[in-house]
Amino acid sequence: MAWLWQRNIDDEKRAPHFLMKIKHRVSHRKFRTKRAEDDLKSLGVEKGMTVVDFGCGTGVYTIAAARIVGNKGTVHAVDLHPTLLELAEKKALEMGLTNIDTIYSDLETGVDDGSADVVLFYNVLKNVKRVRELLTEANRIVKEKGILLVRQTDTREDRVKDMVLKDGLFSFLGSHGNTLKFRRIKGSFHEIS
Repeated sequence: MAWLWQRNIDDEKRAPHFLMKIKHRVSHRKFRTKRAEDDLKSLGVEKGMTVVDFGCGTGVYTIAAARIVGNKGTVHAVDLHPTLLELAEKKALEMGLTNIDTIYSDLETGVDDGSADVVLFYNVLKNVKRVRELLTEANRIVKEKGILLVRQTDTREDRVKDMVLKDGLFSFLGSHGNTLKFRRIKGSFHEIS
């Protein structure tokens, strides 16, 4: 990119506007990933864990989790938009991350029962029509002592707690900033008919 940068500098040694935008996006992406890593570490994500990121989007938290869990851990990135999954995969490959499994789905993951240490619902509950079924899937895949982390920035905390606690699948562990932490209730997995 250096040649492009030098070639497009005007007489006053200023870079064109579009190049400044590219430079800003690259540095902003690194900042967001670092901030996401710090956030996940503070919430208990550790090396060797299995994390499921529902509604992963372009993969900011997926990549952060993959960097934390390392080669002995796995991150399952779930989204129903194939373009977003492709972007997340591309970013991961650029960063040399090979511990991410992308899953094209809005609900069923195919992840083994009781295999996830952490399930992320970051700004997904508002966009899901079948919240009960999504919570049942999260309950199915999370380990007995696993956690569900929920962040819904456009919904009041008490409303989010009501949605998650309604069917008795999870217990509330507390808040950490704008993230709510829940634990699977032992023996609570049940089929929705």
